[in-house]
Amino acid sequence: MALGLKHLRRFWNWLLEGTASDVRAAFVGIVFATISSYAYAMLFQGTPLHFEAFTNKDGVGQPLPALSKDVTEADKSLQFAFSPPELQQTFICEFARIEAATARELMLAYLSRYPTCFAVTQLSENSYRVFTTSSTTDIVQRNQNYFCKCQLQ
Repeated sequence: MALGLKHLRRFWNWLLEGTASDVRAAFVGIVFATISSYAYAMLFQGTPLHFEAFTNKDGVGQPLPALSKDVTEADKSLQFAFSPPELQQTFICEFARIEAATARELMLAYLSRYPTCFAVTQLSENSYRVFTTSSTTDIVQRNQNYFCKCQLQ
């Protein structure tokens, strides 16, 4: 009986002493992982690109020329071809603010806000075509101009 009690006491001491070091090791691991993740995010994540499309006092804006210019200046290899070319001058009657990590994502994020106005297809790795289809029902052509999501009289 004394032998069993001696082994039980030894096991109990090992369990208590071992647990403390395991908890310390887990805490150190958590702190290290947190600091590493934060450092990675700060060092390797770039600042996102922003674009805001404002409207005038009548609620109409023409953001695509400025956005296209910003996108092609940020990444010279990107090409967004509008078919017909006048589609790039579309008037859009909504305010929009978008944010993305790259110029490509910025333009695609903006165009994807208006799936009922624009259809987009990828022609190659850096080339896209923007056009209208029968499913782009919220775009109207009037007097050689395109209007997206506008209440025209």
